[in-house]
Amino acid sequence: MASPSSSSSASQSIFPEELKLFHTIDRTIFSRLVLNLQREPLESMHVMALLLWVERYVACGENLVFTIQTWPDTFVDALAIESSNA
Repeated sequence: MASPSSSSSASQSIFPEELKLFHTIDRTIFSRLVLNLQREPLESMHVMALLLWVERYVACGENLVFTIQTWPDTFVDALAIESSNA
């Protein structure tokens, strides 16, 4: 017997455009880290992974990435430095 989640996911499909729109904020912050702040792409991926993890699994992290996108580059850079030292 199939689980309800597997049967419902089989009937739904996500188009690439929808996936890109869903992750627009994440991509924006990553681009700022790499392009504006000249940080290494691999390090920036790790920073983003930490932010997304905190947003998902820590109760106070709700809308964290959305909030961070409004910060000036100096704050984002400081956050990346702290994330890298963790």
